[in-house]
Amino acid sequence: MPSRPQVLFVDDALLLSELMVEILEDEGFAVTYAANGPEALRILRSGTSFNCVISDFSLPGCSGSEVITATVSVLPNACVILASAHPRSEVGRIPDKVHYMSKPYRMEDLLALMRR
Repeated sequence: MPSRPQVLFVDDALLLSELMVEILEDEGFAVTYAANGPEALRILRSGTSFNCVISDFSLPGCSGSEVITATVSVLPNACVILASAHPRSEVGRIPDKVHYMSKPYRMEDLLALMRR
């Protein structure tokens, strides 16, 4: 039996995160959740191999930009998505391979991006 794709979902909005974890698991993903930037960085540095990392831009402890920069460094082949309610122009520079999604996003769009 093939293993389920591993996803790290990082967002400090608890209710949104609970819903997203449930939806992603229903879609066949194995999801690890981090509620803040430092927790996400610790998980990334633990050696777990994720297929996809989805991070909010505004996080307690450190920014989503720091999380995605670390992700690109540690997991160069992972799908990396930065989500934000801020306009793209306010997010600053993000690595070329990182996808930006404006919140609120449609679940269908997120899943399509993750499955590419």
